[in-house]
Amino acid sequence: MAAVCVIGLASIAPSSATITEPEPAPSGGSARGAPALPAAGIVRFGSELGGVRIGMSPAQVESVWGATYGLCRDCSNETRYYTYEPFAPEGGGVEFVDDRVAAAFTLWQPRGWRSAGGLKLGTPRDEIPAVYLDVAPVECAGYEAFVHVRRDARTVLYLYDDVLWAYGLMSRAHPVCR
Repeated sequence: MAAVCVIGLASIAPSSATITEPEPAPSGGSARGAPALPAAGIVRFGSELGGVRIGMSPAQVESVWGATYGLCRDCSNETRYYTYEPFAPEGGGVEFVDDRVAAAFTLWQPRGWRSAGGLKLGTPRDEIPAVYLDVAPVECAGYEAFVHVRRDARTVLYLYDDVLWAYGLMSRAHPVCR
């Protein structure tokens, strides 16, 4: 799955900034209350991605995103892919290290996902407020990553072809690109 390149390179030490955004109620789950990948996930900088937080256990992730997922066969750490339809590319992913969430990320460009401040996936670079891009980008293989550090986590905006393509949330020790 090409979407694996959403998180990555530990050897890069990107510059970082802090963005202060409004903090809405936690997201995740479906309108019916059953655990499911949110149809319109919210990314809270330094805190959560669609209801998933750094350090959650696999059972805790299942309580938010459900138990229907695919597993990456070529990943060095357990990595789960949650999609809206079987074998569809759009959705979210979670990588576990030592049985705890080390990274959560969107796959491809799922509709309706946005930051707590309202920045939506699919926004062209020239329409992204400067505060989000006011850090030196990390050049990954074929895309850029803008890293924002808050608390003990990093929130990453991934731009592909000058469009906000994906969000990532990871521990400070986790790689930004692959």
